[in-house]
Amino acid sequence: MSEISKKVLVVDDEEAICRALQLFLEQKGFEVALAHTGMAALSHVATTLPDLILLDVMMPGMDGLQVLQRLKEDERTKSIPVVILSAAAELQDLQKGWDKGTDVYLTKPIQMDQLASMVECILNP
Repeated sequence: MSEISKKVLVVDDEEAICRALQLFLEQKGFEVALAHTGMAALSHVATTLPDLILLDVMMPGMDGLQVLQRLKEDERTKSIPVVILSAAAELQDLQKGWDKGTDVYLTKPIQMDQLASMVECILNP
């Protein structure tokens, strides 16, 4: 009997980052979907609830903090763990993420082994 793979949604406007995270997470056995805008992320979540969302902050249009706020305000999605992956690394940036309800705030460049450990801890407690 095979274990059902956990679904991770990667949201980042940079294609190269999305692809790198997708390949890495798929090698770890996760099912990965990609979204390149905040609106695309919300649209995806409306139809397919992921087990975890990796969310960039700085994106054109709707930024990651706005996406996070919408997710946390919705009864259907407020319990989905969200990990912010951002180049914004100042204390006030992290505080904004915590205030909006992020579960984890990791700064870019991402250490892939750190990310893997974090994802494993969140999805397989």
